[in-house]
Amino acid sequence: PKGNNIISVSQYSQIKYNGYTINQLNSLVSNEEMLFEMLGQPQEVVNDPMTFDYIRYRYNGFVISYFIGAEKGGEEDYISSITITSRANFHVKVLNKTIRVGDSFEQMKQLFGSQLKIRMSMFTPEYLVGFNTTSNTFDDLAIYFDETTNKITRIKYYILP
Repeated sequence: PKGNNIISVSQYSQIKYNGYTINQLNSLVSNEEMLFEMLGQPQEVVNDPMTFDYIRYRYNGFVISYFIGAEKGGEEDYISSITITSRANFHVKVLNKTIRVGDSFEQMKQLFGSQLKIRMSMFTPEYLVGFNTTSNTFDDLAIYFDETTNKITRIKYYILP
């Protein structure tokens, strides 16, 4: 089947990234020390005003980006994206099922059932499995697969502003 895999708002909010929900990670936006305690010291911190007030923490195999508008009188700070590209350093739990880069599409079907929906990526020659909610189909947890190996190449959580 084609399309998005719709889950409830409650289920979406319980998705965990290395054991932490988005709400838990959002609570660390202004506390780098606690973020580093939870996730370790990043390889690089990029705070570039040309990137729409985002700060990015680059680790080996994943990147967490925060929107930092509150300190400039704008909306609250929040995680704008998480991108995972390494199996070793990061995992995601959806509906209490663990997903890692390198897992196969067959493994995903075993975890989530044969009715797991897929869609083609608009920007790359990959297909993906997306999880979102009926209340917000713009934000997404997207799991990208290589067409030739049928294995996960990256996992991306994002919020469209």
